[in-house]
Amino acid sequence: EGTAGSQRELKTDTPLDRLLPELESTIVAVMDKLDVPGLSVALIRDAEIAWTKGLGVRDRETAAAVDDATVFEAASLTKPVLACAALTLCEQGRLTLDQPLAEFLPEPLTAEQPELLAQVTARHVLTHTTGFPNWRPLGKALEFLRPPGEKFSYSGEGFVYLQRVVEQLTEQPLDKFLRERLFEPLGMHSASLVWKDEFEQHIARGYLPGAKGRGMLRKWTQPNAASSLVCTAADYARFVIALLAHSVAQMWKPQVDVTEGISWGLGIGVEHTPAGDAFWHWGNNGSRYNCFVVAFPRQRLGLVVFTNSGNGLKACTEIVPAAIGGDHPAL
Repeated sequence: EGTAGSQRELKTDTPLDRLLPELESTIVAVMDKLDVPGLSVALIRDAEIAWTKGLGVRDRETAAAVDDATVFEAASLTKPVLACAALTLCEQGRLTLDQPLAEFLPEPLTAEQPELLAQVTARHVLTHTTGFPNWRPLGKALEFLRPPGEKFSYSGEGFVYLQRVVEQLTEQPLDKFLRERLFEPLGMHSASLVWKDEFEQHIARGYLPGAKGRGMLRKWTQPNAASSLVCTAADYARFVIALLAHSVAQMWKPQVDVTEGISWGLGIGVEHTPAGDAFWHWGNNGSRYNCFVVAFPRQRLGLVVFTNSGNGLKACTEIVPAAIGGDHPAL
């Protein structure tokens, strides 16, 4: 990002009538260069959705265009949603960040090292310090890579474990709890962690780079707190705005150092920039859906990008600076 000692200013005040034509042109060029079939973007300014745009196609075989109603797999952008739900339960006194999760479950998770499992807390899950692998081999028991709390190690397994606890405490499947407590109040009408019949007419099929045809289509029958959220970019922006407006500040308070310029908060990444800290997350489901979100709380500025391509994150390295400016260690 830039040269040594240089920094880009955030585009907080650039007039939209000047920014948007150039930004759209940049996005189209990047999509063409990287063979990204479809993309949806939502720009947040002053904690409001300032602009949304669908570009390209959601299905290469039918040439159906991406529009504002197109839904994508949000992939790991599901994780901050679970984090928000878990922190809400903490505020209500029903969950604590540092109590072993096994104490909340009548039938604790089965793992190879039960003495280590007995130490795992919600804080470990949200900061990716459980010691779990990202995913265990199919059909295999869960094994620890290292003791809990020792080191950042990204893990979807941890979020599924915390999902079980949230479902136990709320006595509801996670998708139902989120729909009633988060999605409906925020107006996220497209959002769901399980398949809905109306997705059939709006889903963007996922593509490996260079792939043609109809692309991947999955119909999630069970919620997965690590990866199964499906929604529009605009609806995810509504979630981001809720974080900005209601200042769930501890989510993006740095908890664990990851690498230079990057920490992890409670369920979301934190990048340290000359313009201040920003929270961010990426998504990658099967190298067919790539997504990215970043937001600056102090400036109330942010961006959500959904793509149906394994090259989508490469595209974001050019789209994010073009849309909101700034320096981004996360990229």
